[in-house]
Amino acid sequence: MKNTIDALNSVEGINGVFLCSDEGTLIEFSASAVYDEETLSQASSVVARATESISVQHDNCDTMIAYFKEGQLIMLKIDNHILCVITNAGANMPFLNVAIKVAKKKLMRRFDGNTSSMGVSSSISGSSKSSLGMHSSFVPHNPKQASSMANSGFPSDSELLWSGMGASGMNSSAVSVADKNSSQMLTKLSQALAEIVGPMAKVFVKEAVYKICAMEPFSMQHLKMLLKELEEQHITEPAEIKKFRQCIYK
Repeated sequence: MKNTIDALNSVEGINGVFLCSDEGTLIEFSASAVYDEETLSQASSVVARATESISVQHDNCDTMIAYFKEGQLIMLKIDNHILCVITNAGANMPFLNVAIKVAKKKLMRRFDGNTSSMGVSSSISGSSKSSLGMHSSFVPHNPKQASSMANSGFPSDSELLWSGMGASGMNSSAVSVADKNSSQMLTKLSQALAEIVGPMAKVFVKEAVYKICAMEPFSMQHLKMLLKELEEQHITEPAEIKKFRQCIYK
């Protein structure tokens, strides 16, 4: 197993690889020096909670991608484990997909054999190129949604899970809304913001909603506060603010 993790981490474009259980326990890792055991242990816990939340809405999802400033974190569910690969922004994804697929198959064979004796081990390389950020977008990996994002910069309206069975919260994959109008407004806000900041827009909208009304469903009475929060945090140029508002009220 260690050889598999080390080999994957040696591929160009990959800054780190770690394996954790679906309960959030770090099992093994090989990464650049910035990703020490403590950091990846914390990341493992976050990854486990995120994949569990997304699985509630997408029960057939086995691959997810979290985008951050300098790259992305690819997460693959393998039985009761999660293989996590940290890549840089300029990585050749078709090439990396092949390497990741090979590593996944090797790990699957290992898990089918024996998983009882696994413990934490590590291999640290000297390079230090990136760090995980707080603004991450967990995106279920499926052809329909990937096509939608490639064409428009954000998921289609039917894939914007603003309303859900649970209350809103940072570990939920849905935002609780008061009514249909409120849900439609969040969709419109996400689309308008995507014209300025790209596919991270939906994540930014969700984070802003959590911040201004974490204890109650979003409604139109929160709109003014939400606009202020989004503009202060993610839109800097007056021309962009004007464009943002025009998209919302057109």
